[in-house]
Amino acid sequence: MKTLPTNDPCTKSLDKGERVHLIGVAGSGMLGLASLFLEKGYMVTGSDLRENANAKKLIEKGLKFYLGHHPDFVLGAQKVVYSAAIPESNLERLYALDCGAKTIGRAQALSELTADRENIVVGGMHGKTTVTSMVAHMLKNAAIDPGFYVGAEVPQLGQFAQWGSSPLMVIEGDESDGSLLNYKTGIAVLLNVELEHMDYFTGIEDIRQFFGKFLSEANHCIGCVDCPEASMLLSGFSNATTFGFSDSAMFRGVNYHLKNGMPCFKVWHGGEVLSEIELQVMGKHNALNALCTLAIGIHLGVKLDSIVASLKSFRGAKRRFEVIEALDELMVIDDYAHHPTEIQTTLEVARSSLGGRRILVAFEPHRYSRVKNLWSEFVKCFDCADYLILSEIFPANEKSIQGVTGQMLAEDIAKRRNGGVAFASDVAELEHHIKREVKSGDALLVLGAGDVSRVAKSIGAALKVFKDLKELLDQKVKIKLFEPLSKHTTLRVGGPSDIWCEPSNEESLKKILHYCRENEIDYFFVGRGSNLLVRDHGIRGICIHLNSEQFRQIKIEGERVSVGAGARMKDIVFKAKKHGLGGLEFMEGIPGHLGGGLRMNAGAMKFSLFDVVQSIRVMDREGAIKELDVSDIEVSYRNVPLLKTHAVLSAVLLCKPCSETKINEILKSNSKKRWSSQPAAASAGCSFKNSCEIPTGKLVEELGLKNKKRGGARISDVHGNFIVNDGSASASDVIWLMDLIKKEAFHKKSIHLEPEVITVGD
Repeated sequence: MKTLPTNDPCTKSLDKGERVHLIGVAGSGMLGLASLFLEKGYMVTGSDLRENANAKKLIEKGLKFYLGHHPDFVLGAQKVVYSAAIPESNLERLYALDCGAKTIGRAQALSELTADRENIVVGGMHGKTTVTSMVAHMLKNAAIDPGFYVGAEVPQLGQFAQWGSSPLMVIEGDESDGSLLNYKTGIAVLLNVELEHMDYFTGIEDIRQFFGKFLSEANHCIGCVDCPEASMLLSGFSNATTFGFSDSAMFRGVNYHLKNGMPCFKVWHGGEVLSEIELQVMGKHNALNALCTLAIGIHLGVKLDSIVASLKSFRGAKRRFEVIEALDELMVIDDYAHHPTEIQTTLEVARSSLGGRRILVAFEPHRYSRVKNLWSEFVKCFDCADYLILSEIFPANEKSIQGVTGQMLAEDIAKRRNGGVAFASDVAELEHHIKREVKSGDALLVLGAGDVSRVAKSIGAALKVFKDLKELLDQKVKIKLFEPLSKHTTLRVGGPSDIWCEPSNEESLKKILHYCRENEIDYFFVGRGSNLLVRDHGIRGICIHLNSEQFRQIKIEGERVSVGAGARMKDIVFKAKKHGLGGLEFMEGIPGHLGGGLRMNAGAMKFSLFDVVQSIRVMDREGAIKELDVSDIEVSYRNVPLLKTHAVLSAVLLCKPCSETKINEILKSNSKKRWSSQPAAASAGCSFKNSCEIPTGKLVEELGLKNKKRGGARISDVHGNFIVNDGSASASDVIWLMDLIKKEAFHKKSIHLEPEVITVGD
């Protein structure tokens, strides 16, 4: 266990009335501290790399916020407070020392602020946030108006910290850096003790001495005897109150069971049953947290009925088995669990309470030292998961340790489980893998203390859109979650669309566009997916596919053909042929739907679609429909600017009378030419527009790039302007080959190639 030197700047005190500057103010620990300083009347400024929603709330209360870190932000501050995440090399910390401002650590600042309070300090390796917030909620409901400081967002408390009007102050302590010992402690709460924070402690004996000191400096101790290490420490104190399900507990839980899926148990104390407790937070570990809260409440003289009612109304903290969204198709749960004990407990709760759903776990390991010292425990703690996706380790300011990586841990877990484990190089790849792996009816548990929570928010946001559209649209509209776009592109590559939507008619399309506009959600129209390259991480937002009967209609009126945007080119040509109409034969070789073809003025056999268009009907982003004559539309080679902002609904095409025999001759000739010069393998069509100097296919051949491979993608040996999928290509393989062609064309021929394939996605 490390100790602070006596000349450490953390030992300098704070005086009210001076300006305080907080470095890293948007972090969960610092937000609460800033709130307390503001309540106490200090002038408060703060800096951070990003401004989050909670920081904005404090700005409204008087915090002056600076984005980023700069020495100028410290100017005029008499006191500078920093969190444990801010290194000594931080520019603001260095400048504060140079200019003579007092610098002080977060926990030391909090301990000085609360030096005259009756502090209830919660310590232990797991459960501190829940117990601290549960106790604060219990005291608030008893009209005691306590002060509190919690290291996470608790919706029922409304903020991370408050000063309160009573002498009581409930504090979530932190043993990870030793700052738990900073406080003047009235009641020391010890939840559990085990091997953890090995970047600070030297071993279990060091941890025992630390918590022994924590208990010895308090007026009263309250702790859990279900934990052997905590029980051993508590046995040495005559002023200790104990709780647990063990027979030796003073406040003992008995008859634990589930009632409507939630914990229910009775409390035995002093030879009698005190009460039955019902909770609205899952897991037996939360029953222990409730026993702890009850023991504290009884010790403080809170009425039993009030305690029981408070426990029943408690809804938990953010990221503590927090249900982000719950539908039949998918449930998303976010949890802070990052220690093997926490992970195992969380997964056991999920297994017992989620009604047989398949449990898909996304986990980001936290700290190299933790993973190294608890390797065997990490290998075993995921046994309750049906499928695990594990990312690289979040360093949390630690340097990497040789032989300790997320991939190696994933491999060892896979050996124990005989599969069912995947590794993702980072959090973005983790989210991508989830979208590919998730199945209807799954429960997704997102676990970890680093950046992984954003994955739960992102997946949950997509699920909310899915739910909203289900409620908004009629049952004829097809809506799918995380639909693989490789199924909807001719190249057969691409990650999933968050939402895949097939409107049943123009009215439902209008509702979708209105929803996207009102909720600032991106959307993208996908036809058959020719000339389209979707990146491997897919497309966020909504992909709209016009495939219903209304959008596929083809009507013949004299020499005009009225066609819906979802009609296939080939179907248009053959229906016109049946009515003795020609002039559209070139369209048979364009592998797409009319809407997509019009969007880029697709062409073949020296013709383009707008050569035969008389008029088009479009819908703008507001849902307004208008019909435009072709003369009013700006059109160029593979480009129609209007259709970047408007959706094509239908078009009128001009034909000319022609015999079926003649049409068949043209189709046969076109087909022969096409298949003699184009590859039969899956492709997106021509990769690049033809340059003025030389056709791109010939250019690629002259560059010697035909048949060049990358992964499962290959530059066609038939036509150099085609990149084909040999069956296992990824979008990144195709993009690599396109970049290669562009670079070689520029460096060797001074030709700038412009892509014809549209590349989209995350």
